[in-house]
Order: sequence, then C-alpha cells, then structure tokens
Amino acid sequence: MLGRISKGLNCFNPVNDNSFDRFILTKKIRDEIFPYTSKVTICDRPSTNHNGLTQYNYDENRESIRQRRVSIARQFDLTLSDAPFDRRFVIALAKEVEEIHQMPGQCAEMASIAAVKLKDIAAQTGLFVYTLQLPDCNHTITLLSETSYKRSEWVDWAKEFNLNSIIVDLWQGALSQSNPNALISPANQNTYTRTQPRALVQCKVWDEFSSRHLV
Repeated sequence: MLGRISKGLNCFNPVNDNSFDRFILTKKIRDEIFPYTSKVTICDRPSTNHNGLTQYNYDENRESIRQRRVSIARQFDLTLSDAPFDRRFVIALAKEVEEIHQMPGQCAEMASIAAVKLKDIAAQTGLFVYTLQLPDCNHTITLLSETSYKRSEWVDWAKEFNLNSIIVDLWQGALSQSNPNALISPANQNTYTRTQPRALVQCKVWDEFSSRHLV
C-alpha cells in the first residue's frame, strides 16, 4: 500500500499508521503541484443551466488549445485520437503549455502538467504516474498508483482503493482552490472516482525507470 512505501524518501520509512505515511506523501505531492493552481488558466469553466445540466463555457483560447494539440501530435506522427496515449505527446504538451503566459488549457493539459511534475516523486517512490480518461464525466485526471497498467486498460478501482492510491486533479484544483481535496485526494474519496466510474488508462507517464532516465 502507498502507506508502506520506503523507497528513496526518508519520510516513507514504514510505520504502523498507514494514514500518516499517506499524509506525508500527499504533502509532498501538494508541495509540488499546488503552486500551479494560481499559475494556470482554465479555459473550459463548467456551469449549471436552468435545467440542472452542466455546460462548459469556453474562452478565446479554445481554438489555440486544439491547434497546439494537433501540432504536437504531428511532431510524433500521431493522430489527435492516438496522441493522449503516447508519453512523448503528454510530456511535450505539458512543457509547451508551461512556456505560455498564464498556461492556458483544459483538463487534458492540466492532467499532463501534473503528471510531468510528479517525475521526481515517481523516481523516489517507485510509483506509477498515469493520465486517465473518465469517459462518462468527459474529464482527464492524474493517478499515482502501485499498479502497473497498460495503455487503454480499465482501472480496477477496488484495487486502487485498497492500495490508497492518489488522484491529482489540477483542473478541478485550480477551479476550487478553497477546497484542498479538489486538487489531491485518495482515490476512494475523490469527487470523480469514489463512485468507481469507468476510467481508461491513457498514458503511463512515469514508472521508476522512465522517471530516472528519461527527460
């Protein structure tokens, strides 16, 4: 379980209280990701209409966001549909958005940025870092887990709950800065994943080897 991890980070020396270890890990993640909640610009803000349905209000960056994705995908001879499943695309997308003033993006950009920023934690703990697509929520998030998944595999939430796996959602965290659990939370408590929705593994961004040896 995540609470027992002791690879590389002194704060993960095994203790009897798993929740304490998870607290330390969560703090490490928060220290890395939280500064970006005030740096990024969320370009697809949700609202509820008079019928109680969620609608998205897009700002002027919508077309440039799409064109950026297309351009990066072409660099790797990928279609826009295949690109999110490719580590090269995810890393390049995160780095390119980070270089833009106010870092504009939607949930795909935010999940990519969060995943890339967790490289050192992946290297130190041996955790896997994934981007996940939640098709029934039209949302993309980041997962830290001990489980090794393949691309296009469905997440086993029962296993992730048992492992105390962690969800990072920079998109929601930036929109809900007054709620610390919106940014980082255990998978079994996260607003999106606690009901065990369908979740497709898009990309294994980091494992212990790639986080130590890839740029």
